[in-house]
Amino acid sequence: MAWADADLSAGTLTYTQAKTGEKVTVPLHGDLLAHLETLAGTDKPEVFILPHMAGLKPGGRHGLSEGFKRIVRKTGLDLQTVQGAGQWMISRRTFHALRHSFTSALANKNVSSELRMILTGHKTEGEHRKYTHHEMDNLRAAVKKLPSLGVK
Repeated sequence: MAWADADLSAGTLTYTQAKTGEKVTVPLHGDLLAHLETLAGTDKPEVFILPHMAGLKPGGRHGLSEGFKRIVRKTGLDLQTVQGAGQWMISRRTFHALRHSFTSALANKNVSSELRMILTGHKTEGEHRKYTHHEMDNLRAAVKKLPSLGVK
């Protein structure tokens, strides 16, 4: 992302989705907006927001995913590494897992599926459902809304 993609006065970020090629503008969370404001300091819109990460590919030993794992380790969080298929070990706390967390957090705050799909860029309900994980407390609250069956 370059500074041209961030509109700090409007509190938005515009990007092109890799899968669809579609331009999307999303609102920034207040904490992220505040952090970006501390980083801002150039009048050159073509400058990358995080220049040291701009050239990295998603995978590989020195890619974005490994960089994300290093950040997670620095915070002291467990990567939740488990045995994958064959000889591979996989981490449950990945950059991609943030899509699941984001979608699920919004769902658990009763944000509509339609708005969640706009924010995540999911095109189908089926794909979107794979990313939505409901908390037990919310499921319990939904069941409690049912009327009594009158059984004693």
